[in-house]
Amino acid sequence: MKSAEVIYDAWVWRRSCGGARLVTARPLLTSQGLTSRIMAHFRHPATPLGDAEDFIIEMPGEKIEYRPLHEDTGLFHALATMERSPDGCVAFASRYGLLGGEITRAVRWNGQDALGEPLRLWYRQVNALWIALDLWMQLSEDNQEALRRRIEWKTEAVVMNGIEVIPGAIEGCDRGDITGPAWRYLRHMLDKELQHRMAVRAVIDGSSGRPTVHLEPSSLAGALWLQLALAVAEDKNYRACAFCGRWIEITPGLANVNRKYCSDACRMRAYRSRLKAKKG
Repeated sequence: MKSAEVIYDAWVWRRSCGGARLVTARPLLTSQGLTSRIMAHFRHPATPLGDAEDFIIEMPGEKIEYRPLHEDTGLFHALATMERSPDGCVAFASRYGLLGGEITRAVRWNGQDALGEPLRLWYRQVNALWIALDLWMQLSEDNQEALRRRIEWKTEAVVMNGIEVIPGAIEGCDRGDITGPAWRYLRHMLDKELQHRMAVRAVIDGSSGRPTVHLEPSSLAGALWLQLALAVAEDKNYRACAFCGRWIEITPGLANVNRKYCSDACRMRAYRSRLKAKKG
């Protein structure tokens, strides 16, 4: 039996040519998790509104389809390490689109309706992704000192940062072991974030003409968590482009292991910049 295929490189997301903007708006209370295709059903003057707060909204403009997991092999790294500020979130949304999924709302702003996402939930998502990425980096580097600052054994449980109990951490681990519980906590985080952000679809196979099963992200946030989960599972490595800072995969065994730039364009820009510096 053929197993379900994970749609990765070919997965498509949309962003608006109009970019994104931070506004103070009120959410339509029946609109959580909506897409623009069905939001129109809730555009009615009598629709109840929630309290005003800061939203990142998608501005009007032509929708562009692109393949984020193919074009940006380290996109999860970019979101996790980006500037935690309104400007940082708006810049990311303008370049890559809204995060999508359960945090998307229909909002009313300046008398108009738009798709938006609460800024506070963007911060929460960035923080969660950073915690997972930082923990993975500490595990990859076997940084026991850093891990011991985060993980502590109690009488009958292991806790993270003195607050959260690590699920299943004791099972199969020797008392005092830090690495085992840390891997279990990372698995728990990945599983929790992926559970509601992946979609299972039945599609027709092009070669056989029969139905087959595809597993794919249901939002950009889901795509980033999937990208991180596969990076952890396959022990991938990443490096920031020496010119623009974009994160790129440099996994040993691939042709790009010594790659310094994310594209030929950045390589040429760096070359021209060096020439200009020499000329003074």
